[in-house]
Amino acid sequence: MLHYLPINTTGISFLGCTGNTFGERLARIGMKVGIKCHSQLESFFDMAANMAMLLRSIELSVLNDDTWVIQMIQSETNITANQEQVIMLKALQNIITNWEKATGDRIKGIDVGIRGAVAFKRPVPAT
Repeated sequence: MLHYLPINTTGISFLGCTGNTFGERLARIGMKVGIKCHSQLESFFDMAANMAMLLRSIELSVLNDDTWVIQMIQSETNITANQEQVIMLKALQNIITNWEKATGDRIKGIDVGIRGAVAFKRPVPAT
């Protein structure tokens, strides 16, 4: 049924659950059947596609390549960056932003108390 929610279909209108967003429609359907939705439902849906891409990239070992990850991080300021790295960085930024909205957990703020630097260790070739 979820694939019917992106638009105000006849069924959604019949239920009296029309809304401007996927989350509004789902929350209204939930109220009809007595199920309360998470207050930040929309943020979970906003990060879903990017989270799927991230998890698939992890599954395919894309993020195991230190050089690729470094270039991805630098892609925000590098005009010659690989388009896939730019897309992945934007996906990660979207996930972080929406995770903070959905859970209230601060990830990117200076006030979280994370100090230090990230260093990538280069693998030593086997001899």
